[in-house]
Amino acid sequence: MATSATRDAAVPSQVVERLVKMLDQVEKRVELLREHAASLEQERRGLVDTLNSVATSQELASLTPVT
Repeated sequence: MATSATRDAAVPSQVVERLVKMLDQVEKRVELLREHAASLEQERRGLVDTLNSVATSQELASLTPVT
């Protein structure tokens, strides 16, 4: 009888432990995705700045008289 009660109590704790491990893995993955998203956003900003710089240079070049 004690064995059955012990086994019944152990199953939920194993389930809880497994769930906690899964949630920890999900949390780590979410953090990696956030870091990757931040990196992509920084890269995007750099590309936009470069494109704006090129556009400005082209506008200035069109204003400069050719001799």
